Amino acid sequence: ETWDMGLSVGAGIQVEKVLFDLRYTRGLRNIEKSNQIGGIEFSNPSKNYNIQASVGIFF
Repeated sequence: ETWDMGLSVGAGIQVEKVLFDLRYTRGLRNIEKSNQIGGIEFSNPSKNYNIQASVGIFF
């Protein structure tokens, strides 16, 4: 199992009874392996990241 530490940033705004929330999370290291095709190895520069948006309604 591979563990990764990360960073999360978010913002929320409430307009009357509706809450809008946006969050961005990113890992600190590459978690995907390199690919090898025909003897040539391609490194995968992507990192683990997540973008989440939500809307909440208060009753």
